[in-house]
Amino acid sequence: MTMEATPASPAPYARWLTASAGAVALVVAANAVAGPDRWWANFVLLPGAAGLAGAVPLLAARSRGRVAAGYAALCVATMVVTVGVLLLFGAFGWGWPFMIMLPCAAVAGTARWRPRDANARAAHRTLIGLAALGVLLGGWFLLQGGDADYAGGVRWWGLFMLAAGAVAVGNGLSLLTDLRGYRLPTAVLLAGLGVGTILAALRELLWR
Repeated sequence: MTMEATPASPAPYARWLTASAGAVALVVAANAVAGPDRWWANFVLLPGAAGLAGAVPLLAARSRGRVAAGYAALCVATMVVTVGVLLLFGAFGWGWPFMIMLPCAAVAGTARWRPRDANARAAHRTLIGLAALGVLLGGWFLLQGGDADYAGGVRWWGLFMLAAGAVAVGNGLSLLTDLRGYRLPTAVLLAGLGVGTILAALRELLWR
């Protein structure tokens, strides 16, 4: 008996076509609003928009590997699109913090993932926490009009370093609540990196 090949599901292609249409609409709308003076910014904007369209089918896949690749592509494409839009509108002077905020927000969006391995979960929670701090850092820069030297000489970055260290230490210690041999190296690594970051932060905050 002859076996007929099962046709591939059209869903990924439909998602890609929809995402491509959205990316084209984004580029056209941005150019219509910005005008023709900075047309050369499309050399940055178009590859980024293509990257966004390519990331959508991967994000909708069932394979964890493809979804992870989709998020990586989404982060890179988001940064490229952000650069293209800022160049197109001539807003790079004050809008560059979006280059920090948007990719970090994409990483923080993976919070719903639940890796099976405890070590992977702790590392993933650490990454999410650092990404959330990245969003806050970009927001701080944005509120200051893109001026990284604002705050009158106060070493404010030490507070972000302190928070980052606390995130790593907290996730490292969480592995010790149900200690097993294979978890100890990850716990020590995360806690050690966190303690080192906290000490560096205290030096920045207290040293004059």
